[in-house]
Amino acid sequence: MNKKVIVGGVAAAVVVAGGVGYAVLHTPKAQFGTHLLAMVKSDDNRYQYTASTPGDSQYRINGLAKLDAKDRQKVMLTTTVADDDNKLTYDIKKNGKTTYMSAGFLSDMFQSADVKDVPDLSTTLQNVWMKADDKGYAKVEPEQVQTDAKQIAKWFTDLDGQKFSEVGAGYQVKLNRADLKRLVTVVGQTETAKQLKADGWDKLRDEIDDMKKPEVIVTVAKDAHKLSLRATSDQESYVRATVVGTRQAGQTVTMPAAKNVKTEKQLEKMLTAMVLQYAFNAMSDSWGD
Repeated sequence: MNKKVIVGGVAAAVVVAGGVGYAVLHTPKAQFGTHLLAMVKSDDNRYQYTASTPGDSQYRINGLAKLDAKDRQKVMLTTTVADDDNKLTYDIKKNGKTTYMSAGFLSDMFQSADVKDVPDLSTTLQNVWMKADDKGYAKVEPEQVQTDAKQIAKWFTDLDGQKFSEVGAGYQVKLNRADLKRLVTVVGQTETAKQLKADGWDKLRDEIDDMKKPEVIVTVAKDAHKLSLRATSDQESYVRATVVGTRQAGQTVTMPAAKNVKTEKQLEKMLTAMVLQYAFNAMSDSWGD
């Protein structure tokens, strides 16, 4: 037998096999999974996120999550929720044992109620923090969230490859009603989700059943730790959202000083005093007219 033929055949087989392997590993589905896992496995500690709900509600959400570079148990979360008329900003800090919420959002609430001249309201509440009552929230750990995110990311590997495609910004997958309900079930089974009310996931599945021709498009970027989501109902936008992760080596998160942490009763007394002062000033102004 001609050795050259044998060697040539083996070489050809290797080339063909290599080509097949490359094709399998570089399908839109494989690339989507690779970039999604890279995002949840990364050591990012700074996440910017946005969300909007076009339509009657017109809610817009944007925020920033920061994890201390040296101690990932220290977390700060800033979220602003706005519509055409109002805007509320929530600041939360967590150190692994205790969750604190800034009282600054109360100033926004007064502003929304057109109470704009309460003396020194913004200044007084700026550095005031409260211990959060929600014990379940305090149990959520960043490491567990990352583990759960990996579990959710692996779920996508069981989807039909035809649902995936390459787009200019990266790779995307389109989920239909059945996919969404299965994904909600998977998310609801994570340890992080178990801290929330169990019936919430059932209600979400019911909402999906009520939607007309629901579809969710998830896109991961090629060159960044970025995930985008667009949900539609009967081809009309339902929600849009993005999450972008980056690494900040020197990022720090400082917990509130003890003197700035107030109990509910202490905060109630502060607000009562400010409201009474506001009412007194208003009456004084009316008497002067």
